[in-house]
Amino acid sequence: MQPNLRWAVNPESGTRLGHNLPDSKDNRYCINLFSVAGHPEAATDSPQSAAAEFLDLLLAMHPVIMFSKTYCSYCKQAKKLLREAGANVRWEGGFKLQVLELDTHPMGQELQQLLALRTVPSVFIGGEHVGGCDAVKAMGSGLLKQQLEVAQAALKHTHKHVHSRHPVAASSDAEEPAPNAGNTETAVFAAGCFWGVELFFQRIPGVESTRVGYIGGTLHKPSYNQVCSGSTGHAEAVEIVYNPGTVTYAELVQKLFERHDPTTLNRQGNDSGTHYRSCIFYHGKEQQQRAEEAMKKLQNALQDGAAKKIYGRSFAGKNITTELSSVDEHKFFAAEDYHQQYLEKGGQDASKNSTENIRCYG
Repeated sequence: MQPNLRWAVNPESGTRLGHNLPDSKDNRYCINLFSVAGHPEAATDSPQSAAAEFLDLLLAMHPVIMFSKTYCSYCKQAKKLLREAGANVRWEGGFKLQVLELDTHPMGQELQQLLALRTVPSVFIGGEHVGGCDAVKAMGSGLLKQQLEVAQAALKHTHKHVHSRHPVAASSDAEEPAPNAGNTETAVFAAGCFWGVELFFQRIPGVESTRVGYIGGTLHKPSYNQVCSGSTGHAEAVEIVYNPGTVTYAELVQKLFERHDPTTLNRQGNDSGTHYRSCIFYHGKEQQQRAEEAMKKLQNALQDGAAKKIYGRSFAGKNITTELSSVDEHKFFAAEDYHQQYLEKGGQDASKNSTENIRCYG
């Protein structure tokens, strides 16, 4: 009886051992070329299928991985940007950028074919492809740091082997409206990065619950990385369940304008992009009317220079860029679980009336 034939790779170095080897446990190809304990072995019949399994595991193991070539200047730029942005992120065990050099790795040719790469680098964050050097640059330091901050949690959340051959929209399955029991009502605001906006509203008396998500775009159930790419048209938003007997919708709208700069188009501080736009998504005619009144009041204050007295900051001479849209026209998709109450989970105070400074990255 002839033994099964296998293609084998040294699990320590990745060096090809050859093919037509007997089907024994010792000679089987080990997917985990980096010898991380606890991952299974698997037998494969060709270098292509071995590379495919290896790629799947790479993307499931490493929160941030870049496929590179040693001589590529763009790869060096991307490495520098990623390492600088990751220097202060709060990772268990510390930030680590995994780099695989396709021109020196024994499976580089197969991996490049699988990834359909014409150019390098190719960067994956949290199991999702984000692009090359230009894409990393375009994020800016703020958004890049934000994406790296949650990359570990994103990988744990998905529990999937995601890469360019298997595009997945990985947002939470929760699509039901936020709990709205008794005499509570719901408000939806977009005002830049949703982490800080959510914590700000968590602290307001009368707000009973919050959740962050995506709204105003075209893609069904977008993932965080897809929204951050700017290709889906969604805005990062916060859905707020509140008791109108304690805090009114008009008061929440005024709080919204206190929290962010409504005069900067598609930007809040160093964060820029359409997903950071200022927008009020109203429920029904009454909320629409209250939002319009607040916006008119603020615009008048901008023109006469009184905005600093009313809202605590001076936007005199500027125009409001805040959009106004009906929730009925746009579905709210809850963001991934690891984004929910993110800053509170990071140790920041979410108690009512707290005045502790809100820190962007936990």
